[in-house]
Amino acid sequence: MLAPGLARAAEESMAVQLGDLNVATQSGAQSALRRIRDAADGFCGGHGVRSMQLANAAAACRAEMTDKAVAALQAPRVTALHCEDEAAPSPAPERGPVARGDAGSALTPARAGASPSFMAETPVSTTEIAEHMIRAVPHGAALGMQVVSTSEARGSLHVPFREDLIGDPDTEVIAGGVVTALLDHCCGLAIKSARADMSMTATLDLRIDYLRPAKPRSGITAEAHCYKLTRSIAFVRAQAWDESADDPVATAQAAFMLTGAPA
Repeated sequence: MLAPGLARAAEESMAVQLGDLNVATQSGAQSALRRIRDAADGFCGGHGVRSMQLANAAAACRAEMTDKAVAALQAPRVTALHCEDEAAPSPAPERGPVARGDAGSALTPARAGASPSFMAETPVSTTEIAEHMIRAVPHGAALGMQVVSTSEARGSLHVPFREDLIGDPDTEVIAGGVVTALLDHCCGLAIKSARADMSMTATLDLRIDYLRPAKPRSGITAEAHCYKLTRSIAFVRAQAWDESADDPVATAQAAFMLTGAPA
């Protein structure tokens, strides 16, 4: 069972009342962004659930709806505030969805069957997708992820070695959490490359097998392949290595929910 908002997202969009705000001012833009996030929060729900799957799905719904609402509003100050939060090195507060409408007007329900996927309508290159993912996603930027390559249904990213990423000072090996984040991010890139859009995904299952410790003071490279897409689920394989892809540090098998999938 999906989080309440996700169960409805393919059939309706959230409404936000902004008619009393002047979004051209800083205070008005801040209020508008706060209302959008509050609306997304109420629309998607998911608070208090014990299932990590449902919690992740609700969080993805909130982020997606907020992104779309901000993009649709076409208010430069609101967009700038939202982008500042997205680029922050620490996780931003839970935010919400997206809606469409002219500045100063209430956002009304979309037609039945409309997809909430972020930027799904506009074709983008796999390189643009990758660059967006490492710039706009806070943990991607914080870890210093770099694009290695992209192609259809595939993506490869690299995290250079840094002192602050060491997991064990005695061995000077990069932390296992960095490898996990890199593999998860790389899987998302492969899915977006397969779909050729920026629609959101939510991690349903991520199994990582650590095969050996990384070499001391070495960066990590990961490559992922989205080998199967259904209407609502993407299946991905990935591996991470330090010096050679023939000698991986870890491998991953994952499944992701396509939150912008058609009904």
